[in-house]
Amino acid sequence: MSNANRAVTRHPAATPGVGVQPAAVLDDPAHYERLDPSGLRHRIASFADQCHEAWGLSRTWLASSSLASPQRVVVVGMGGSAIGANIAAEVCMRRSSLPVRVHRSAEPPQTDEHTLLIASSHSGDTEETLAAFQGAAEQPGARLAITRGGALQAYAERSGIPVLQFEHDGEPRSALGFGTFLLLGLLTSLNTLSLADSEVCRAIAEMQGRGRSWWADVRTKDNTAKRLALRLHGGIPVVLGEEYLGVAARRWQSQFNENSKQWAFSGSLPEAAHNLLEGFGQPAQDLIRPVLLEGAAEHPRERARTRLIADSLLAAGHPCERLDVRGSSELATLLIACHLGDWVSLHLAMLNGVDPAPVPAIGALKRALRSEPA
Repeated sequence: MSNANRAVTRHPAATPGVGVQPAAVLDDPAHYERLDPSGLRHRIASFADQCHEAWGLSRTWLASSSLASPQRVVVVGMGGSAIGANIAAEVCMRRSSLPVRVHRSAEPPQTDEHTLLIASSHSGDTEETLAAFQGAAEQPGARLAITRGGALQAYAERSGIPVLQFEHDGEPRSALGFGTFLLLGLLTSLNTLSLADSEVCRAIAEMQGRGRSWWADVRTKDNTAKRLALRLHGGIPVVLGEEYLGVAARRWQSQFNENSKQWAFSGSLPEAAHNLLEGFGQPAQDLIRPVLLEGAAEHPRERARTRLIADSLLAAGHPCERLDVRGSSELATLLIACHLGDWVSLHLAMLNGVDPAPVPAIGALKRALRSEPA
């Protein structure tokens, strides 16, 4: 790959300069219009509508009646098409005995006659997903494809595999509602997960209510997401999530990488207390910006651990952003946490002077791989 192919277009004229306050940039609607011409901010703002649409679609999908209730589920997917499955898996871990595993590899996973293997690909053309799904064709178990179309849909239709098709005009990472609720709705319809319509609607409403203050049209002084982006700007975010919020921390990292075009890392607690924490006092510490997503820990000892970690980070020279994203349920908490991270990454892209939508480095790698001999 050439450097030209990998370059991210930055707009110095739109980036805060001498005498320009970053907060003023984030409160300038023209700044968002220039740097986000495709309207990723609008796609983030429509997250609640997408969640409702996906839940309704999955619950009324007639083909679901042809699938037997599985004893385990394996979802094959990559990137933005897989993170929703991770969220669904966390919900299932706490609400069902059904194990849901997300498989991120071109190697086919092992299945048996009690397994439901699902290929999830936004475009339908993800190389690794297709390879793993097709590679498992001779293994036992049920099959399902979740996609907008592409080669995955064509393969599934040729093979007699049911297809749960959805429509979405945007990038895979902005389809989190489909990735999460198509799977949750399907598993509920198959009677392997108990999730009432009322609870889903309440969780989405909580997220929507909290999230309205994070939109681009809300001024910085009233906008938690913008203020957090300002504090993270110029550093490397390290996002840690309590317990099941580890998957939300992973979402934050990928959104910083893809939307903000910058380094970021993630981890989960209590695991990070056994490894990652030890490195925070070492060189490059001035660049580290720790973020703690809180609200998942129920046990007093786990809450105490989070507090002590924040204290130790501060002692090592890292003021820690502690964010209470607690909702009325695990699902609400996960939605709130992920939605906040999406907005922070969007505002950080504005501060970095980049268009958040295109991913030129990822595209260049895919083109280079296509030219490599098989």
